[in-house]
Amino acid sequence: MTHLQDILTKDLLTELQVNQNLSQRKIAKLLGCSKSTVRSCLLRYGLDTHSNGRLQFLQFAKEITEKYVHGFSSLAQLGEEYGLSHNTISKLLRACGVLIRKKTRMKPQIKIPQEEWKLAYIAGIVDGEGNVGYYQNKADKHFMPTVSIANTNKQVMDWVVTNIGGHIYTKLQKNPKWKTAYIWDLRRTVDVLLLLTAIEPYLIIKKEKAKEVIAICKEHILPTTIDDLSRLIQNA
Repeated sequence: MTHLQDILTKDLLTELQVNQNLSQRKIAKLLGCSKSTVRSCLLRYGLDTHSNGRLQFLQFAKEITEKYVHGFSSLAQLGEEYGLSHNTISKLLRACGVLIRKKTRMKPQIKIPQEEWKLAYIAGIVDGEGNVGYYQNKADKHFMPTVSIANTNKQVMDWVVTNIGGHIYTKLQKNPKWKTAYIWDLRRTVDVLLLLTAIEPYLIIKKEKAKEVIAICKEHILPTTIDDLSRLIQNA
């Protein structure tokens, strides 16, 4: 401990804390010591030991807010990047009027075909027989995306389940002369995001709506970096 405190000179701590605006946690991590050691040295030199979390946030408020709102970083990722705790980031974002997202489980329950012709065929079905959209739960304003397909051809619907996953259910018609309809849909944000991202290049009629839903999905899912999305598509 004495050896570390001898290394942590006033000039070094002033440079790290004041000039580089590092938190006590980041200083400790950088120098390989505990946060309490950094704090005791700050006290010994008469330097400010109060958390600079709010000052740190205010200095980068616009940058942090944009990264969170646009879905590029989670609370944990922002905390790690700026040397602040998860709770500090969350409280300060709320103080700025930012709605904290609910965590969405990232493990997909569907698979994405690798063959281009299959993606194009699925896009054609969605364009002609499907629906792409979203709605919000009135109670908690929770975002609910959806991709659905309705068709009277059971063979087509079975093909969709085989190549993507999910389930189909039967919709009985009121008029006995009408054919039985089969419904397939996705409602998990990560599944909707993965499917629409894969078939969007092949969509025609519903392309713009798909882009809109993709953008909104990215605001409600963690994490949402392009690398993470690419990895999920490859591993689905």
